[in-house]
Amino acid sequence: MVDSKILVVNPGLLSIVVDMGRTHGQDQGLSEGGPMDIDAYEMANWLCANPIHTPAIEVIGKCELEATARISLAVCGPETTVTVNQCQAPTWKTLKLSNGHRVVIEPHRLGQRAYIAVHGTWSLRPVAGSVCTISRENLGGIDGKGGALKEGDSLPGTFSSFNDIREVPIEHRPDYELSEPLALVPGYQEKHFSHLSLARFYSSAYMVSSQISRMGYRLKGQRIDSSCRTMRSEGINLGSVQVPGDGQPIIMMRDRQTLGGYPKLGAIAPYDIGRLAQAVPSDVVSFTRTDANDARCTWLLRHRFRSSLIKD
Repeated sequence: MVDSKILVVNPGLLSIVVDMGRTHGQDQGLSEGGPMDIDAYEMANWLCANPIHTPAIEVIGKCELEATARISLAVCGPETTVTVNQCQAPTWKTLKLSNGHRVVIEPHRLGQRAYIAVHGTWSLRPVAGSVCTISRENLGGIDGKGGALKEGDSLPGTFSSFNDIREVPIEHRPDYELSEPLALVPGYQEKHFSHLSLARFYSSAYMVSSQISRMGYRLKGQRIDSSCRTMRSEGINLGSVQVPGDGQPIIMMRDRQTLGGYPKLGAIAPYDIGRLAQAVPSDVVSFTRTDANDARCTWLLRHRFRSSLIKD
């Protein structure tokens, strides 16, 4: 294995370096960060024979990279067109690139995210235990200051090719359909919402607005009112469904702030975060109330299955 770099020819709308995030920094005011679609991120790393926490690139829009050595690379996410030197290449499968090969990645729906992993080790300095890019906090990324990838950037690291070719069968890839409701685990502040408001929320469909980011997804639909007018700020869990004064739910995502003062209906179950993360403006979502124990059992079963699927 030799030191090599990968060149960014076109970063698309937004390409950032992500890893598992700063899982122990919230008490210091640091956002968690991490991949919006953790299933696609972990499987891309497995396809490249990397530990699942290895950094990868999260891409929105059409991205183009150039290899400067023989490397193994993989792309995962919803429907995405991948070409290597203008020849069609598969997603969810290990790809082999040689020096000078160019790979173009373009998700079919603008706003959806693809994940690019490369076999090898990145040369990046962690901040608070992570190299994940969080631009609002000026942390992570290849510049260490939260910058997104730019045209002409080099991805520093020791990258190479490995002998195996791995593939995730179609039946084992994540289901990104939004026709099924998102599972929502109620929280203790549910008591601040009337039975009528809760019935309206769970029986309604909500449109994903244009106001979405790695920080949160704002929805549009039936107004939900809370009897809670003032409350102290408190920690915000991934997937928390906050209801501000206008009654339109906001779902907090990976780069959310650590504290918030809006009443919350509960939190989206972790296994449904990836589905929501791949939603784009004008998509429609709905919700189903899910017991915490049922959600935990579902998550454990899926986690166990995925772990058995992507074990080395």
